Amino acid sequence: MFNAVEVLKMAVRIEENGEKFYRKAMDIQEDSQLRQILQELAADEARHAQWFEAMRERLSRESEDEERWVQEVSGDLLQSMIGDQTFSLKEVDPADLDSVEKILETALEFEKDSILFYDMLRGFMDEGESAQALQDIIAEEKLHVEILEARLKALHPARVSP
Repeated sequence: MFNAVEVLKMAVRIEENGEKFYRKAMDIQEDSQLRQILQELAADEARHAQWFEAMRERLSRESEDEERWVQEVSGDLLQSMIGDQTFSLKEVDPADLDSVEKILETALEFEKDSILFYDMLRGFMDEGESAQALQDIIAEEKLHVEILEARLKALHPARVSP
């Protein structure tokens, strides 16, 4: 069984991996506008990780709140809900990708995976301040998708977005 603390650890890892990816990608880019975009995305991911970590720490101290915050989820159920969406749990080095396009596509996949995971997580939360904060994070992740899709489209104006 996964409990809220374990699920929040996964969320922290997702965000930390995203931040690392964006920072490494930023370091190898020559385009200053793209570097700025990647820096902003990295900062958002770092802030999200801090929020999830603070919530995890609070729930670790207040075990009775954990019971109210999220139901326990079996490993099989969690796996069936997130399916094969595991990229955001793995570290990917943007230097191993051979083009800006592949970096952006990988980042886009990361953001979409994050949204799926957080939507699943939201389904187990009671309404309240934490649920609203998670909804705000999901909205920011959706904005990241829009930014990345726009950047990909700028690389190939005639191409339909992935």
